[in-house]
Amino acid sequence: MKKILTIILLLLTFISNAQIENEKVDTKPREETISAPMLICSNEDRDKWFAIVPTFKRFDGTLVKSYFVTLKLNIGKCTNNDILVFTFVGGKKMKIFANNELECDYISEVVFSLTPIDVAFLETKTLESIRYINGNDQSSYLYTLTEKDKDYFVNILKK
Repeated sequence: MKKILTIILLLLTFISNAQIENEKVDTKPREETISAPMLICSNEDRDKWFAIVPTFKRFDGTLVKSYFVTLKLNIGKCTNNDILVFTFVGGKKMKIFANNELECDYISEVVFSLTPIDVAFLETKTLESIRYINGNDQSSYLYTLTEKDKDYFVNILKK
């Protein structure tokens, strides 16, 4: 009888330890940042350009923030409160404003926050062109998208 009680106690101890190990806190990060491939908008000489990296923040799998990280070269001297103007097929336009401070680096990085309405337009409409406007001196660069890039945002944002 003592052997049976000892075995039962050992089994109960083993089972309770196994349950404790299974209840450990999940160590996966709750917040993750995902970046899509870069869209490079450049002239033929590649001396004036801007690049857009769509970036998304998720918390527990739910999208909480969408924004574009952009780099630009030779579009005005300094950068301050820049603007992206998207022209869709059919002529509709959408502006996205950056709230960046004055920066005078050779290559500038600017973040453009997206609203849910911005995302809805970009994921459903085919683009014709994108204009980058330097908010500091109002100089700009217009990039007309190639056929393969016209649905870039439709493809990226639907995933």
